[in-house]
Amino acid sequence: MLSIEQYKVPLPTTTTDIKESKYNKDFCNTNPAKFALVDAKNIPHGGGYGKIEFCDVYSIDKVMFHVKRYSGSSVLSHLFAQGCNSARLLLSDEDFRGKVNAILPTSHALPVKDAPKASDYTVVFGIISERANDIPTKLPFFSKLTLMRAASELHIMGIKVYVAGIQSN
Repeated sequence: MLSIEQYKVPLPTTTTDIKESKYNKDFCNTNPAKFALVDAKNIPHGGGYGKIEFCDVYSIDKVMFHVKRYSGSSVLSHLFAQGCNSARLLLSDEDFRGKVNAILPTSHALPVKDAPKASDYTVVFGIISERANDIPTKLPFFSKLTLMRAASELHIMGIKVYVAGIQSN
């Protein structure tokens, strides 16, 4: 079974009453030159009503942070699928990269015409929990399966992937 490493850089802690959107904003404010807030900036893509969120926080060193509060399997599985889908589009879709650049600061811009080098990018799945040290071992069974599938797919693409437990007090 594929092993998923813990992200080595500690992410800011939070409290149980803070919403995910506030956490992401506070996270970015820890270093505004490094982190760009892209939470809830859904990009219309793929036709119809299709929209995708590139990530919640994007760092100048090419780390895509996808953050959710610990919840049931459906919320966490959505988190892992979102990380895979946005990474796949990042690597394969010039139009998508252009749309992402429209919401990123110019300092964080993605290459548009030339496909990005996958090994330059990292996906971090941040899970806010009162038991952050237990992430990912204490995830619901179906979320563990979805996480393993997502991590495997990201590894095959050449993108580094980590999990980060975010302590909520």
